[in-house]
Amino acid sequence: MPKCKPNQSIGIKLPWTLHSEDNWCKTHRVTGMFWVAGSVTMFLFLMVFESGFVSKILPILLIMMVGPILFSVLYYRKQLKEGSVSKIEKGLMSPANRSFTSSSVPGAIIVVIVAVIFISGTIEYRFDEESFTIKANYWENATVSYAEIDSVEYRENDLVGKRVMGFSSFSILMGEYDNSEFGAYTRYSYSKCKSCVVVRADDRVLVLNKKDETATKELYETLLLKTK
Repeated sequence: MPKCKPNQSIGIKLPWTLHSEDNWCKTHRVTGMFWVAGSVTMFLFLMVFESGFVSKILPILLIMMVGPILFSVLYYRKQLKEGSVSKIEKGLMSPANRSFTSSSVPGAIIVVIVAVIFISGTIEYRFDEESFTIKANYWENATVSYAEIDSVEYRENDLVGKRVMGFSSFSILMGEYDNSEFGAYTRYSYSKCKSCVVVRADDRVLVLNKKDETATKELYETLLLKTK
């Protein structure tokens, strides 16, 4: 909404935008440019990248949020130098300051939560006598009976394919995927580890790994031993 008027309900509600209608108008016009450019870029990413889309658009979202605020601050400083606005006194709880506090704190909390989600995520394996269980943060757990397993294969190079449904971040790839070799399959993997273990069990395929190649190799050897 690049042409919305200054108000206490919607918009980039910062002390200096509410203090100056000129700053408000220019900030919102620039925000519109940031958001249009960012949205088009995310759409292109969606068309180009088959996997890891969510982790790739996070920097774009941060630019869309931080860019307009940075512009607003710099423009406020320019206004001060030109003498077109007076300096906002620190500690003065004007409606602008109260609006900024009430809107920025929840926004900051949301940003922190989203950042934690995108850098977190764990995958754990529990081996029992008759089956093993995969426990994951952001996807449903899975239990596989050793008797169901047809084959266990270790691969140094992982072929991801396209995510159909699931979760991806800077560290985790999990959910339902599809590639040219397996067709539909389920993935529980760390994105930085290039090796994987392919488990074929009845009519499903699982692609698993741990945080590094050494731990993934150990996972393979454990599964191989359990299925003998």
